[in-house]
Amino acid sequence: MIDSPVTLSVNLAHLQAGDASEQAIARLADTLENIALDTSNLRNSVRSLEGAFSALSVGLGFSQPSLEDLTYRERRVAELVAEGESLRSISRRFNVTPATISKVFQIALAKLGLKSRQELVDFYKSRGGGVEPSDP
Repeated sequence: MIDSPVTLSVNLAHLQAGDASEQAIARLADTLENIALDTSNLRNSVRSLEGAFSALSVGLGFSQPSLEDLTYRERRVAELVAEGESLRSISRRFNVTPATISKVFQIALAKLGLKSRQELVDFYKSRGGGVEPSDP
């Protein structure tokens, strides 16, 4: 990840110096792809850390779990799971992979300080027997 910006600068310098060969363009494309992957991995790591810190603060009693701690997508996935919908059907609804929905669900559970689907259902029931309305 550290090398990507340096590599990008070197590849751009080659192009600016007039080296527009297929190899130079391919190297630049590879570097840009690596930067995109690094950015995506970093974004996922940050989300996981946010969930871990939220779960830690709930676990230590510093805060109570709250739906306001969740992003819109996390809250919506949690609501649908609490209503009994499968992760696979939720993934079809949002037109993303089941793995993506699974990750969003795990982050939501962590932020709420929960460990299972059943705990999530109980969490929603304790707040009035159903799911709270979500933002449009």
